[in-house]
Amino acid sequence: MPALPDGGFVGRERLPVLRHGAVRGPAAERLAKLGEGTHAIAFRCSDLERDIARARSVGLELLRRGACGPGAQEAEFAPEAGVIVKLVQRA
Repeated sequence: MPALPDGGFVGRERLPVLRHGAVRGPAAERLAKLGEGTHAIAFRCSDLERDIARARSVGLELLRRGACGPGAQEAEFAPEAGVIVKLVQRA
């Protein structure tokens, strides 16, 4: 597979494309278990608390929340149709 521009991201929206052998850890385990395809989608938000409440109000189940990098927080919701939904707020 040819290398993707911009460090593995496509377009301005930065959609990561993962493939077998290119990742390690939980992402590699998920690829091995479920195969290639969309496994998670993350949305940047400006008010994590508000958006967690909105997601819960439409029935999404909060799985975990916490730090996801320097100055960033995320909330991860149970897979909808097999796809994990994440909300990410950066400082």
